[in-house]
Amino acid sequence: MVALGDLLLYLMEKEIRPYQLDGITYHTVFEEKEAYRTYFNKLCRKLKWFPTQNGMSGILMAIRFNAFMWKRRMPYRARWGLFENVRERRIERMLQKDLPVILCIPRVLLPWQREDRLPLYMESSGQLKQVDATRAHYVTITGLVSHQGENYYRISSWGRMYYISVKEYRDFVRTHLFGTVLGNILYITSKIEERS
Repeated sequence: MVALGDLLLYLMEKEIRPYQLDGITYHTVFEEKEAYRTYFNKLCRKLKWFPTQNGMSGILMAIRFNAFMWKRRMPYRARWGLFENVRERRIERMLQKDLPVILCIPRVLLPWQREDRLPLYMESSGQLKQVDATRAHYVTITGLVSHQGENYYRISSWGRMYYISVKEYRDFVRTHLFGTVLGNILYITSKIEERS
């Protein structure tokens, strides 16, 4: 949900439309954590979603995103990417159009895989070093970089920049039950592009 909130702020700024909730205008930069929490809580109420332990499904995220865009007469539409074979091309296409990509690192369903997590890397002295690992988590892809012959997604998670290996992500979703369905992207297009 944090990734969706950040994406909506970014698109409103990109379209030069101030985003207002309950009479308060929000921008992509927050001076204090409490201001962001206030925005986040109001956004949850507006989208009729209440934080739970299980989060929000990708399909529900696409529905909520489309309702938000339709109500504000904005040109963007989204769908949950269900096909693994086009995911990487769609990520590249969205990044080329200056659209951040919400990526789901899927939850692990089988009991014997419960400890499996996708490595998260940070850059240190020109090297990428693993600093953490995650599963069942949405992140925002902000770029695609190459490091020592391997491709990495530059991501934002809880306001911190990390990298994930494209190959490791691909392997992670392919080796877990429903991984390629759960582990995918919120694919955003513009209605203006579709008409031309």
